[in-house]
Amino acid sequence: EEGVILQANLRGADLLGVERSRLIRQPLGRFIVPEDNDVYYLHRKRLLETGGLQVCELQMRRKDGSPFRGRLETSATREGKDGPPVFRIILSDITERLRAEEALQQSKDRYRVIVQGLPDVVMRFDREGRHLFVSDNVSEKVDLKASQFIGKTHHELGFPEAQCRFWEDAVRKVFDSGAPFETEFTLESKQGPVVNNWRLLPEQA
Repeated sequence: EEGVILQANLRGADLLGVERSRLIRQPLGRFIVPEDNDVYYLHRKRLLETGGLQVCELQMRRKDGSPFRGRLETSATREGKDGPPVFRIILSDITERLRAEEALQQSKDRYRVIVQGLPDVVMRFDREGRHLFVSDNVSEKVDLKASQFIGKTHHELGFPEAQCRFWEDAVRKVFDSGAPFETEFTLESKQGPVVNNWRLLPEQA
């Protein structure tokens, strides 16, 4: 209940940089940076109040002072039938995951800035023709916002059946062949019928 470590596996000891035998009876809070002590306190408080599984993320330090971002997944139980409450914690180092997520978001932001500066409408599709990305300028062509396209096919968005089959066949052809494909089609846009050049390029993983 006071956050003192009673048991730990070898992985937990390695993660904190302490020999397993020396980890017992140490407070877990010793490995949490002072700025996140309040986060840890509220985590334990909610656990005692609710008894349900609690998850939090905070900044931690190993014995040698090296930092890492920790994730605590904590549940409550008791020592014996009427014993004091104890916590069972799964501690994970999520530093690399967060770095990867941050790098991915930065990449997406850069991609969006580049795309939004183009006069063409830019889209990404999965094999089934569902929209994964649509540039905002699509609303200049049709009475739909870019956000309305995401996760949907042209058919689900209400475009004419014959045109939907044409688009979906073209997308599938590029997925199957792995080669670029270029075609033209006429779209009933806000400005009336407009002939569009459509270039489909496979993404290289």
